[in-house]
Amino acid sequence: YMDGRLLISSLTRSFLCDTEREKFWKIGNKERDGEYGACFFPGRCSGGQQPLIYCARPGSRMWEVNFDGEVISTHQFKKLLSLPPLPVISQRSDPEYDHTVGSSQSLSFPKLLYLSEHCVLTWTERGIYIFIPQNVQVLLWSEVKDIQDVAVCKNELFCLHVNGKVLHLSLLSVERCVERLLRRGLWNLAARTCCLFQNSIIASRARKTLTIEKLEHLKYQLDLATYSDLISQLEELILKFEPLDSACSSRRSSISSHESFSILDSGIYRIISSRRGSQSDEDSCSLHSQTLSEDERLKEFTSHQEEDQPDQCCGSPGNEGMNVSVMEEGDLPMRLKLLDDSVPFDSPLLIAYATRLYEKFGESALRSLNRFYPSILPSDIMQLCHHHPAQFLAYLDSLVKSRPEDQRSSFLESFLQPESLRLDWLLLAVSHDVPPSTSTMDDEGCPRAHSHLLSWGYSQLILHL
Repeated sequence: YMDGRLLISSLTRSFLCDTEREKFWKIGNKERDGEYGACFFPGRCSGGQQPLIYCARPGSRMWEVNFDGEVISTHQFKKLLSLPPLPVISQRSDPEYDHTVGSSQSLSFPKLLYLSEHCVLTWTERGIYIFIPQNVQVLLWSEVKDIQDVAVCKNELFCLHVNGKVLHLSLLSVERCVERLLRRGLWNLAARTCCLFQNSIIASRARKTLTIEKLEHLKYQLDLATYSDLISQLEELILKFEPLDSACSSRRSSISSHESFSILDSGIYRIISSRRGSQSDEDSCSLHSQTLSEDERLKEFTSHQEEDQPDQCCGSPGNEGMNVSVMEEGDLPMRLKLLDDSVPFDSPLLIAYATRLYEKFGESALRSLNRFYPSILPSDIMQLCHHHPAQFLAYLDSLVKSRPEDQRSSFLESFLQPESLRLDWLLLAVSHDVPPSTSTMDDEGCPRAHSHLLSWGYSQLILHL
């Protein structure tokens, strides 16, 4: 539903209903048989233009429809879907990517979801697909099987599988993905991701964050006996780096070509044909695109979020080379001050130094780490002390109390995704630093009257949860 219009997709066709005037229109003249999705596309609304509508059609096609229900053109994605799937980066398995071009895919899209200013998401039994429909581009597709439904929140996907499990995926550019892996100390996975997507790492935009120094640091975290081949690949990648002011653009060249498009390292196609005008025949197909680099396409998911993020302090890149042994000297306040003064807030080394502090000072160090939010997140602390959940409670309580009282509830809400975390944290809070059970429950296990008035260590956190 949008601006007084209700969009309906039945098993045979799509309808657009004007709920105010109680009228409806059939979209297009040709029926189809089966489940095909449709969605409003408000991406153009900021410029004063009316929203578009996209309706799935048989054979990996989409109708582009105006707000009056008239078919403007038909877009064909069948041949473009011959590109290989992008891997999902996960700790569960090493990422693999086969550059081999496959056969075209003739698919039916049972649902369409508006994803961002330019993108539409859909899925089948085989995987997830993201399109830039106005340019007729396949941004990416990945093999994530047996999906029953998907919910979207900015660049986060929550996938409900047929077995009832929920998979949480984040859509990130390559450099942001590697930065996140470095912050979590997942050195092997970070190195494999770098080597898998070399074009993105070498690109100058990525190198503003992933510098040679960071890659050198990553290389030295890998065990030579175990990861000798991976270290060699990383060394080759480092050798390919050019000066940041280099005018050379060859590093973005494609690795091969196929018909009217070239294949980048990530498997995304760079389409080189020009856009054609709208088609009068509803099922005629258009193949058009602007030539976008791999990084520019992946930026679609992160650029709108970067505007919402608070400014972060950045230090000199040279500070990131601070000797770890320096962190072994002095008491906790001294080391925290050194960390504040010497390590930039966006440094992937920050979580490594925080780990050192935790190993040395335990819970008192965790309570002090709230000053490094959002560079160090609650999820990082959960992983850091997963064997000692009571210590995570101490950090969470300290972090929430660091905010003004009238902002604490909304601040805590921002972490409670998925919603099941609320119950998990509440169970922790009511089972640690609490009155003895004999004071709160009778012999039959029922709550005693007024037991809530006793001293509960995390009473404020319990109330917010």
